[in-house]
Amino acid sequence: MNTTDKLTKVLEQIDRTDKLREYVDDLEENLPYDSFAEYYLSLEKVKTTGKAELILKSNIDRTYGYQILNGTRKPGRDKIILLCLVAGLTLDETQRGLKIAGEGILYSRKRRDAILIFAFNEKLTIADTQELLIQFGEAVLE
Repeated sequence: MNTTDKLTKVLEQIDRTDKLREYVDDLEENLPYDSFAEYYLSLEKVKTTGKAELILKSNIDRTYGYQILNGTRKPGRDKIILLCLVAGLTLDETQRGLKIAGEGILYSRKRRDAILIFAFNEKLTIADTQELLIQFGEAVLE
């Protein structure tokens, strides 16, 4: 049983609001990262590449990219995916980044997400990923 399943079982047993508050407070205290930027910049692949190169290769506006990485702007789902692709992150690392940011994870039953999962698994470049999305008639990452 994974950690999420265990936590769900604990949550199912809570029957009073004071217990719920205690549970929620514990969750907040145990989150290792406060933001996507904090998580992303902690990864070794990101550290070795550097902010300027990541922003340039992701095709994100330079100012906006720095605001994302400095934590002053909250990135949307596509921007997170672009930054993760350009850094060469794994699917698991990307899913974790999406969760931390409060964005929906890539879901294998959604056509566009399935294509993106394939791109991560095959370690495709952004250009190749965009081309694949176009080829399948899906919206490109923006």
